Amino acid sequence: MTSSARIRAEIPPSSAVELLAVARRLAAVAANSDEAASILTESVVAILGAEGALLSSLDDDEFRVDAAAGILRPLRTKRFPLGDSLALRTLQEGSTLVLNQLTTERGANLPYLRELGIRQVVSAPLVAGGSAFGVLLAVNAGDGVFSDEDAALLQYLAELGSQSVRNARLLERERQSAREARALADIVRHLNQSLEVERVFTLIAEHAADLLQGAGATVTMLEGDALRIVGAAGHAVGRFMGILPMEGVFSGEALRRRRPVRTSDLRQFPRWETSPDLYHDVAPNAVAAPLLVGDRVLGAVLVYGNAVRDFNAHEEELLEALASHAAVAVENARLYRAAARTTRHAEILAATGRILASAVSSEEVFDGIERIATQLLGADGFTVYAIDVVRRTSAVQHSRGLGSEQVATVAPSLWIGRPGWAVENAQHVILPDLRVLGEDELSEPLQGLRQAGVSSIAFLPLVIDETVRGLLVMRWYAPRHPSEAEHELLRDFATHVAIALRNAGLLGDLERRAARLASVAQVQQAISRTELGDVYGEVHRAALSSVPHASVFALLLLNPDQTDFLPQLIVVDGVSTSASALPIVAVGSCAASRALRDGGTHISDAPARAWSDFVAGKGGRLPVRAEIAVPILHGQEILGVIVVQGDEPGVFDEQDAAVLAIIARQAGAAIDNARLFAAERRARTIAEAAATIARAALGSGSPAEMGREILAAVESVVPSAGKALGVVGDGGETLTYLSATGALQGLLNRSIPVDQSAAHLIGSTVDILTAGRDALAAIAEHDVVPHGARVVPLIAKHQTLGVLWSVPVAGTRERRGEAESLVRLAAHVALAADVLLLGEEERKRRERERMLATALATMDQPVFILGLDRRIWYANAAAVREYGYAADELTAITFDALVASAVPARRLANGAAIAASVWLAEHVHRRRDGTEFPASVMLSYIRDDDGAPVGQVMNIRNLTDERRLEEQLRQSEKLAAIGELVAGVAHELNNPLAGISAFAQILLEELLHDEQRESVRLIKREADRAVAVIRDLLIFSRKAGPSRAPIDLNEIIELTLRLRHYSLRSAGVDVRLELDRGIPRVRGDGQRLQQVLLNLLVNAEFAMEGSAIKRLTVRTESVDQGVVLTVSDTGAGMAEDTRQRIFEPFFTTKPAGQGTGLGLSVSYGIVQSHGGSIGVESQVGVGTTFRIFLPESVASSAPAQSS
Repeated sequence: MTSSARIRAEIPPSSAVELLAVARRLAAVAANSDEAASILTESVVAILGAEGALLSSLDDDEFRVDAAAGILRPLRTKRFPLGDSLALRTLQEGSTLVLNQLTTERGANLPYLRELGIRQVVSAPLVAGGSAFGVLLAVNAGDGVFSDEDAALLQYLAELGSQSVRNARLLERERQSAREARALADIVRHLNQSLEVERVFTLIAEHAADLLQGAGATVTMLEGDALRIVGAAGHAVGRFMGILPMEGVFSGEALRRRRPVRTSDLRQFPRWETSPDLYHDVAPNAVAAPLLVGDRVLGAVLVYGNAVRDFNAHEEELLEALASHAAVAVENARLYRAAARTTRHAEILAATGRILASAVSSEEVFDGIERIATQLLGADGFTVYAIDVVRRTSAVQHSRGLGSEQVATVAPSLWIGRPGWAVENAQHVILPDLRVLGEDELSEPLQGLRQAGVSSIAFLPLVIDETVRGLLVMRWYAPRHPSEAEHELLRDFATHVAIALRNAGLLGDLERRAARLASVAQVQQAISRTELGDVYGEVHRAALSSVPHASVFALLLLNPDQTDFLPQLIVVDGVSTSASALPIVAVGSCAASRALRDGGTHISDAPARAWSDFVAGKGGRLPVRAEIAVPILHGQEILGVIVVQGDEPGVFDEQDAAVLAIIARQAGAAIDNARLFAAERRARTIAEAAATIARAALGSGSPAEMGREILAAVESVVPSAGKALGVVGDGGETLTYLSATGALQGLLNRSIPVDQSAAHLIGSTVDILTAGRDALAAIAEHDVVPHGARVVPLIAKHQTLGVLWSVPVAGTRERRGEAESLVRLAAHVALAADVLLLGEEERKRRERERMLATALATMDQPVFILGLDRRIWYANAAAVREYGYAADELTAITFDALVASAVPARRLANGAAIAASVWLAEHVHRRRDGTEFPASVMLSYIRDDDGAPVGQVMNIRNLTDERRLEEQLRQSEKLAAIGELVAGVAHELNNPLAGISAFAQILLEELLHDEQRESVRLIKREADRAVAVIRDLLIFSRKAGPSRAPIDLNEIIELTLRLRHYSLRSAGVDVRLELDRGIPRVRGDGQRLQQVLLNLLVNAEFAMEGSAIKRLTVRTESVDQGVVLTVSDTGAGMAEDTRQRIFEPFFTTKPAGQGTGLGLSVSYGIVQSHGGSIGVESQVGVGTTFRIFLPESVASSAPAQSS
């Protein structure tokens, strides 16, 4: 079902808001037709709820799809013939068409619609300036139908977007017409500086031929229906002259069409040539442009004979610009020649030409207009409007003087009445006297100007390339009735203004282009840079100078898999951040990702990714609103992407993108060149490191030193946070780390079973491995090696000889080629490890021999090696010391000369084989000085490979100490027996003595006379003394245990010293306390331990009676699981035999009556009962030191706090 109509349905308020938003978006992209078309198609999908939309333009006999959205997006840029299509019907009928049953409609057979399964379509024509140029179309593939309201919305969108798309295209064409303004400005100056018409003609021809690189050029002027050749240059000099007819002449074609024309074969215009052999020496191509001043045709300029190629559109436009200026120059010259007739006219135009010709910017042009309009033309006010005829819009560019306050009200109504007629017809309109006009003859803005005092006004269209680009409005206080000459003067002045404004715009564009070309040259210079960082900096500076509105610049390279961007440089608001501080960014759907995938340039006013977000501290800046992304190409390879972003929408155009694309291609060559230099430097560094590794392997240093040198060499190529070198040893059983640095220092000197180490993890692979958490958990090095460390196997001769670890520096990205460098160096390290292992085996063999010799030499027992004739071949150092002979003296005698007496030897064997027999005997050996000692002799045979004995080994052990220990053991057994005897006696005596003491105490409570009481006291005292002796005997025999409690040993020491203070001071003893206040408490009986200390103090005091220096030192210190109490004196000391007996009961060195000999034996028993030990060191004439160890209390391990 089809319907077509010029629909004007009611628009819902919500849709009106959406349409207003679309209008604003279109206004923001007024200079970009592609963006405007995309906005329209996206808006159609959004507002109509359609599944797809497209905008197509009429291009000759085809439709070109300029933009598409939704399910029609794949059709973008495709072309389709007109055919009998819905789009053609829409254009022919000039109205909106609605098809809700596409399959039954005639003429709706668009192939691509059927292929996509489209069922409903609504289309509207795009009309601008009364001409239809395209179609806006929406589609559905489901069951939904389009309503009249949908059609009305589409029609509104089409009307709204038609002007935007067409105007944007016109603006793009105008930007593309920018030319080499500097050269053109010089030409204009030369032309304007010459006021002789003939000279101007010659200059026009010369400059045209030079500017377009033609063999020759001519200038022809229109005289009636003929052309007169008035100027020639180059090949044309002397060949062309006289008058030519309009017909059959190429210059005449330019005049008839009033626009530039070009041809590749001038021979199609035979009247133009005067010689049949004219083209024997030049190419027959040509380009011609009319000389126009306003609407008047003056003549034409023609350039021919480009030997390289045919003339193109660019040169056609360039010649058009030159012809435009040339026409002005010719006209100026003519006006100057006519100055005698119209002096004032000529002066004004000359002044206008001088002022405006020297203006190279819009501001200077406006200043010139103001001077001319006010000083020479007498205007009291003026305004310059920029006009867009297609969009019917106007904007105030400059305004001064009378009526400026009303300019804002005039601009919206500029298309109404006289001003509108002047613009639409490109004709000047002068209203001499506003006061005589009625209200109905004046628009409301003009009425406002009359009320402001304006009496006369002139509307002068500013025509450029036959199109009104602006409007100059001049205002006077007094009425003004200009003559025809004054009309002509104003028209010429407006023409000059139009040309001056155009030239200023062209100069501005070309200055920007020159800056951009300089930037490209700057990037070309970067190709000679050898450092990537320098290249990145040059590329950034070139991009910044070429695209001045860029606030964010990003240079992104790719990882080998092209899955991630590796930012090398991001500059945000002038602040640069290099690769080391930038994260890796995944390729996604942003403009940079699209440029990577399709290799094309992408311009957007809605960036999907702000690259400033990846710079620390820049995440909160204002969002970017515009973006260009271009691929960095080297040949056909995409190395990365350059992105520039701006803070305002629409700040970038196609020229910005084109220049940035050139910079990116130059950057690709520069980056590749710098990479080649970097690869060469890396190869040289690797070679130097390999030489260092080889020198370390062949040096004489230890394995540890070699490992340090190897790691230093590898570090110079691949910097890291830590490295470690492990080598397989012990027959392939263990992996030992010879050297380690940085984060892997904890691996140094560690030996790990191979099957639990990194060597087992990598197996026989030759690739580098990055250790993840699971891999690390399977090896013993996991407690040191961090996640992400890399390990390389060291393989030589098809064997894994070790591993090389490297830990990347945290927060940095892997540099290009690091992994490859690590693998290449690993091969050299593997060879060094092979050399090390061979050297290590030889070293171990020599070490075993040296150790055997050292063991023999350092044994503390004599060892002899004898021949079968019993002659001594070798005697170790212990034999030399024991026997008193020199080594060479021993080798001169037989072993039997050392034996004083012997008993028969007995064989120690398992009975399995006599060859394994060891013979043992006891001798008495004689030293050189004649002294003798008991010796144990062990003999074993040295046998050759056949098992035959070739020598003997004699191992001698001096039995003197052993027999002394046996004697001490017997003495200990005797003390034990005495202890048992004493314990029994003490037990038998203890009870009767206790009874005696008790009865004596009872008697003391009776009434006794003095002599009896004294006797009873004597009985009790002696009984108590006997009980004390028995108690000491019990302590000695350890039959009575002390009470146990945690005690502070320091406190007992201080208490005991206070008890002995007077006695010690009287004896002149200097007491020094060195108590550790942090010792733990010990568990025991405080009174018993005080008794031990008191015994030691009394003995020390007695020992120092005859000493010149009397110093007593008491020290405590904490040791493992206990406390050590040290009591030292500077007394007489003890001989060794006395020292060995001091703990025996009843042994004393004191005079009779001064000691019982039980003090130290009782002390020994008390210490033993506390689970401790007591020892003594003494030297005659120096002093004695007792050391007592007491275990700490288990109940309380906290340090004791002594008072």
